[in-house]
Amino acid sequence: MIKNLFILFSVISLSACKSDNFYDTTRELKTDKDIYKVGDEIRITMKIIPQKDKKDIRVYENYKNIDFSFSLVNDSKNIYNGYWSATSGKHLPLSKIKKLTITKENPLNVEFVGKIYVEKEFVSILFPRINNYKVRFKKELVEDSNTIIRIHGISNPISPELGAPVEEYFNTKDFRIKL
Repeated sequence: MIKNLFILFSVISLSACKSDNFYDTTRELKTDKDIYKVGDEIRITMKIIPQKDKKDIRVYENYKNIDFSFSLVNDSKNIYNGYWSATSGKHLPLSKIKKLTITKENPLNVEFVGKIYVEKEFVSILFPRINNYKVRFKKELVEDSNTIIRIHGISNPISPELGAPVEEYFNTKDFRIKL
């Protein structure tokens, strides 16, 4: 019995040492504008700031675990987070892991740049540096002045501790595309 408890304690201790999380951080998601036009670039900035003096975090070098996706909101059409896109991280391969010590003066600050364009009946946003991650919405929905495009952000721990949430959310950010 004591031997089993010792083994269980050892396994838990070892797994806790290799775990990571985004607890005790503030996660901010911003765009460079609130209204875009076709042909514009959209800049999405995702920032992770420790709530205390400093925090160690782990991220993939290509930021596969600092993820975002899009949805549509249009109250007049009863659309709330509809037409949800795939997440950006699903378009990236696993890469090397880097351990970072972030501080309030030096937070993790990641920028993703996409290009907005129209193709046939769709409005698309292409992110070339994320393996050509592309988001598409029907043009007729985006043209509606009541439609908002919402960005959702998630930071996913690489090795979450046992029983911990597997993601930590950013604030959402809304914007429009004028056609």
